[in-house]
Amino acid sequence: MSDEPTPHELLHAANNDPNRGTSFGMVSETPPELASLDPIQTTIGDASFTLYIAGTGFTDASVIVFAGHDEPTTVDGDVVSTGVDMSVWHGPDTVDVCVRNGSAYSNVLTFTFLPAPEADDVDAEDELEEDIEEAIEAGDAKKVHRPGKAKSEEPTPKKSKGRK
Repeated sequence: MSDEPTPHELLHAANNDPNRGTSFGMVSETPPELASLDPIQTTIGDASFTLYIAGTGFTDASVIVFAGHDEPTTVDGDVVSTGVDMSVWHGPDTVDVCVRNGSAYSNVLTFTFLPAPEADDVDAEDELEEDIEEAIEAGDAKKVHRPGKAKSEEPTPKKSKGRK
């Protein structure tokens, strides 16, 4: 029998070594520290955008983890970024965002997807904008339709309070 440890024994010893990360040429992984997201929220129905994450400890191998999924990541000093494709988000949600360096994960920040405006709100706003544009073109601000009031083409004549 040989007094030298087996490969299995060497691996076991390395895994239990308090200085782990330096055995077998491995480099210890340090987790990044996240400071902020930009933006911190968006509304369902908005256009796709780039999410920027400021922090420290990023490396060329840092990866953004958005809603539990690794995302293509661009590293630029103390900022990492990724694209958020809004076509895959259909309802309000709050998701976790972190960055990992290998198996070392950063602190978690949250990103919020706000609900889309209700159709009635959008329709009333669009109708009011159209009415304002028409009134401006016609030169008569009294023709502007206000939500909740009946729309008329001509202002209603006022009755005089004078004698008959």
